[in-house]
Amino acid sequence: MIIILTTTFVLSLCISVDTSYFIYHSTILQGSSRIYDCLYAHLVDSGKALGKVYLQSDNLIPYCRRPDENEEQGKLRHPVLENIVQTYSFKQLKNEHITSEELLQWFSPIDIAEDYERFINESDVFHNCSIPWFGSMCEYRFVFDEKLSFETIIDMTKAKQDGIKRNISHGTCYQFLTNCSGRSWPLCLHWSDICDGKFDCLDGADEEFCDRLEMTKCNENEYRCHYGGQCIPRSFLKDGTFSIDCLDGSDEGEYILLNTGLRISNCESNTPFRCNEIIGRYPNFFQCDEGNYIQNSALPDSRSVCANEKDKKVSIALLTNMEHILSIDCQKAFYCALHANRTFGFRGVDGSSEEIFPILEDIRNEDCEPLSEHCESEWLVIPTVPKLFDFFQFVYFTNRSVDDFKISIEPDLVCFPAKACPVLLMEIRPIQHINGLTCFSPVNFSVYKLTDFNEVFSAFAHYNYYCRTKGIDLSCENSTNFYCNESMKCISYNRVGDGHVDCYYGEDEQFNTCHLNDSNRFQCLSDPTKCLLEVAMGDVTESCPDNEDELFVYTQELSVLITYPHICDRDEDMASYYYPLNETDETNCQWWPCNNTYTRCDKKLDCSNGIDELNCPDSNCSLNEFECHNGTLGRSYCIPLSNMYDKYSNSCDTLPVERSVYFYNGTDDISEDYFSWNHSQCVSLEKLCRLNSSTTENICLYVSIYYFYWAIDYPTKLIPNDDNFCRHTFNPFPENTPRFLKTSRLGYLPSSPVNHSKLVLSQTANPTKRVLTGIDTESISYCHRGILALQGSNQTKTCFCPPNYFGSQCQWQNQRVSLTIQIVWRSVTFQMA
Repeated sequence: MIIILTTTFVLSLCISVDTSYFIYHSTILQGSSRIYDCLYAHLVDSGKALGKVYLQSDNLIPYCRRPDENEEQGKLRHPVLENIVQTYSFKQLKNEHITSEELLQWFSPIDIAEDYERFINESDVFHNCSIPWFGSMCEYRFVFDEKLSFETIIDMTKAKQDGIKRNISHGTCYQFLTNCSGRSWPLCLHWSDICDGKFDCLDGADEEFCDRLEMTKCNENEYRCHYGGQCIPRSFLKDGTFSIDCLDGSDEGEYILLNTGLRISNCESNTPFRCNEIIGRYPNFFQCDEGNYIQNSALPDSRSVCANEKDKKVSIALLTNMEHILSIDCQKAFYCALHANRTFGFRGVDGSSEEIFPILEDIRNEDCEPLSEHCESEWLVIPTVPKLFDFFQFVYFTNRSVDDFKISIEPDLVCFPAKACPVLLMEIRPIQHINGLTCFSPVNFSVYKLTDFNEVFSAFAHYNYYCRTKGIDLSCENSTNFYCNESMKCISYNRVGDGHVDCYYGEDEQFNTCHLNDSNRFQCLSDPTKCLLEVAMGDVTESCPDNEDELFVYTQELSVLITYPHICDRDEDMASYYYPLNETDETNCQWWPCNNTYTRCDKKLDCSNGIDELNCPDSNCSLNEFECHNGTLGRSYCIPLSNMYDKYSNSCDTLPVERSVYFYNGTDDISEDYFSWNHSQCVSLEKLCRLNSSTTENICLYVSIYYFYWAIDYPTKLIPNDDNFCRHTFNPFPENTPRFLKTSRLGYLPSSPVNHSKLVLSQTANPTKRVLTGIDTESISYCHRGILALQGSNQTKTCFCPPNYFGSQCQWQNQRVSLTIQIVWRSVTFQMA
């Protein structure tokens, strides 16, 4: 009996070793906690900003079952027998001298291993699960390949979501403000809507007490995060986009997507958890999610900027969502009255020659039915809260005729929260108040006969900027505020000279901020009267006349810092915009060796014949062989250097010279038309053009891409038929590869001999395609920002949520407190005589 038991234990260990998911908090009793069955993900943000030290941020993020209090927990009370290889009592395990460490080798849930170590109840059991099941009851499995780590599953889930994000029709909501709940996505409250300068709740609860955030002050050795007023150590400021410490990301630079208003906080460099916690750094932003936002947005807008088209979905919902109207027939009649034979947006071609379409278009032949026949109330509103262009709600009387709607969709009343836009009270004549909103006739705006929503946008969108930047203040009660004289508005001094206009006439950005004597401000060399807040540095807006606020974001003492490995690497890191020197980090590189201790084996082709990537320690090929991949056939090849050729060029008068690289292993003499890489240490322009050269070849030198260059995505062809054979498998994104001096780059031979087949390596599969096959759009987006698993015999869809989300589908945004703790570790360097 003992021998059989021991054999079973060894066999079970071999079977279970692939399913390496350690569950925490799995023994929590039903109803005792709303957080249970957790998987911890170790995710790493790492990288290096130019002129800064290398940073690595390690994140340990618990993905747990986090049901809403109104949802059933869904925790199984009984094991799933068909998923269990064997069940052992603690007594059996103890009799066989099994330790808790060995139990963990079988990927026991952590709680069970701890209970076994304490050995309080010998009748407790451990279920050894069959592949791919895991959990205390063997109740869970992932929809991905069972051999993948949990961290890889998170990465692949995010990658799949990024690929389908435009097709996602649902999102997450924040439900902790009572008067703002009840609205569906995308019009529901988002956690970033709180204190964003816009009224999202009818009673303004989301903006209550937010002015106190503007009053926070930080110590001299601290940086004040621009939006929210957090204080972080100044050593965290501009230490690299891989380490975002402020909630608004204002401690680091950002960039704008070309030809759009989309501001991006370098979130692709950070973990999904970190990305979902970043908001815009200025008021009146629209959060696209994932750390991206639109500045100065006024929705609805027929143009879409967000990569996930969230702004487009919100724009559509603002004009079409009628869930606040109880009667379905009334909803249909109202929708028809507003949208029949109308559009929002235009047809045409954009600057990239892409065809564009209206975001709303409703063409129909039948007439609409009168509102009075289906709607009991005296009036109808759209949207349910004053969110049109951030301030307005339209009111339509139900006694209005069908013919009237055909002529115009001009509202009967326009309502807005007076507290949010007091300056408007000076220009309109209020008629009545509805649900706490002040209402007036659109005649006050000289608005007549709005035939479609494009005209609605033209008539009302500019009031967004007007309401945000104009006031009615005669002076400021608080002496710590700055008074905009013409705009009659009081703002915090923390917003003066921040690169963003907060006053209608721009007084806050025209003011001589150098008089404030703030030592932490950046003084423009090109305009000594401009002293900018540090948030204005690296915001992709030229606040200084000569743009020095953008040039010196990550530098010291107005010098452009270029680390040694980035000199002469064919990537221009320093342009000569500011100083009158016609030089960059890629100037005067003609005597620079292309194969050095920084470029060697960095998976980037620096030498024209690739010798800097030849014979690397991690190579899959033998000595003097290049790895080459054929994606169509799914095969990799090892090509000897001696079989590589360049075709002589007959077009050397025009630079750069385009190269054609070939593989040939025949016996014919092809030297008349092709230059062999094996006959020379270097491949140079002179050789390919059959020119005489006095240059010695003791070492291969840097060759500028302006002369000739063979890019890594160019195919290697076959002789004599010119067919594409394969592509060299170097790093296609070399700019993301840190360039360090490594001991592995000092030598020119692998650390150990490698014996592979001379030509065909092996047939390879695409792991991404393999693990994602069969996972549909609905399944991958089912858990929103969580991770999908299947539970129980019925394989019910189940979600593991990160801490910032909860609910059966991770559909609710959690309350959060942002706490940043940074542990700095520096190595100690010893110098020996």
